[in-house]
Amino acid sequence: MIKLNNKEYKNIFPLIISINYTPTFVYSVLQEIVDGDVFVDHIETPKSIFIGTKSGFYCVIGETSNISFNYWIKEFYIDRVEEKELPFILYSSSGSWNQLINDLLNNKLTKLDRYSFTFKFKEEILDNYELPQDYSLKKIDENVLQSNVGFKPIYYKHYWDSVSNYLENGFGICVLHKEVSVCECTSVFANELFSEIDIATKEEYRGKGFAFIAAKMYIQDCINKGLAPRWECDIDNFGSIRLAEKLGFEEPIHYAVYFKE
Repeated sequence: MIKLNNKEYKNIFPLIISINYTPTFVYSVLQEIVDGDVFVDHIETPKSIFIGTKSGFYCVIGETSNISFNYWIKEFYIDRVEEKELPFILYSSSGSWNQLINDLLNNKLTKLDRYSFTFKFKEEILDNYELPQDYSLKKIDENVLQSNVGFKPIYYKHYWDSVSNYLENGFGICVLHKEVSVCECTSVFANELFSEIDIATKEEYRGKGFAFIAAKMYIQDCINKGLAPRWECDIDNFGSIRLAEKLGFEEPIHYAVYFKE
């Protein structure tokens, strides 16, 4: 298998943009925002692509009939998971890849069905917000990261390689109650095209609309930066789906993620 250098990344864009769904982290790797690797079957005209982050997020794209490419994926999995016991989260780009992943890895991975929503801008969605007394909004900074409710520094090291990389290339909004963060909306991954949303609210503050307000302001930041916000969740996470629809996210694309429990 051939590992591309960054100057060769341009060769795979025609194939990537031709598929129905591409994870946000794929673009983050290609734009060298997070550390990762790209493997292909052919340098100039690739038909099969395996791309991933150093932290263990991967995606397979292209033809499923390339036997040597498929065998290499199996060997990669055995080395990373069964021998080194490292994280392995594999995004499938099609139904045919779903079947092949099961066959190739002998059903050793758990399948998770997910939705990726498209944002449809509506002016009324971003109307002014109103917070109760003693509550305020703040952009996530290093101080917030040290005392937050859900997204601790280890979270950003996992997705972003480091806290400093997140602070430089990601962004987020938090709701403060008396200067304590109780709800946060942040970038799982971000790049020059997309920003994928993640939200966490402290348990005793749920059901008060804080996630909706934080997400609204986050989406406004995306628009100001010229980024398309992305909302993704499990297909049975009905609370997340309702919030997504309330915020203007529509037309969910169904995709699958495979991981080792």
